[in-house]
Amino acid sequence: MVIRFLDWWRARVQEEVFYTMTTRPKLGFTAEGAAIIESKIRSVVNRGVVVGGIATAPQPIVIAPNVLDVSEMIRGKRELGDFQVQFRLAGAIHSVLIRSQVTY
Repeated sequence: MVIRFLDWWRARVQEEVFYTMTTRPKLGFTAEGAAIIESKIRSVVNRGVVVGGIATAPQPIVIAPNVLDVSEMIRGKRELGDFQVQFRLAGAIHSVLIRSQVTY
């Protein structure tokens, strides 16, 4: 189940980013452009919480790279990378132990 969820998550992130990049005339290599991509990643993380794959504690983290720190070589390739995403998988309950004490 874990691999299936992570495959789902990765596919949704790729879809969101691809859709964003292909439906805009231009996505600037700016802090605003990075924030747009970051928001798309966050939206998939939020959907992951809704479908039960991502835990809310600790709170998931999404960090966009600082475009001013990207080297000229990488910038020349027009690659904005190194978005960081951290979350804990929600896991699943497979059994329950109930202890009871009954008296008369």
